Amino acid sequence: MMEPIFQQRGQSIRRVILGPLMIEAVRFKIEQLTQNLLANASAHGNQNSSIAIEAFGAGNFAELIIDNEGPCLLEEELTKVFIPHYRASGTKAEGNGLGLAIVQEIVGQHGGEVYLENRENPAGIRATVRLPLMFT
Repeated sequence: MMEPIFQQRGQSIRRVILGPLMIEAVRFKIEQLTQNLLANASAHGNQNSSIAIEAFGAGNFAELIIDNEGPCLLEEELTKVFIPHYRASGTKAEGNGLGLAIVQEIVGQHGGEVYLENRENPAGIRATVRLPLMFT
């Protein structure tokens, strides 16, 4: 679904999925969460850059990591961007500031956590989602 947006911005996608990973979840909510994170990675990433998607098991959790290449956030904004309608300073991308608030709500509904980190080499943002694994 996001491919046309990535192509328009000249962004390439690198996927590393180590699984299978089983979580107890509402499918459309996890799809919405992933779409919101990818849309943010694209909109706030540089044109003609790379977006990396990784998913793997880490202890009792499934981790989804999405990295972009672009500007970093001020340290105090790494948590503020989850507040509905908050716009980071210098943001030029369109939107209403609800994407990450929705992500945080969905993650909370599934017993997980989400956080952002600045990356240095190359510069950009890393979004990490941790959701409890389901064991059979």
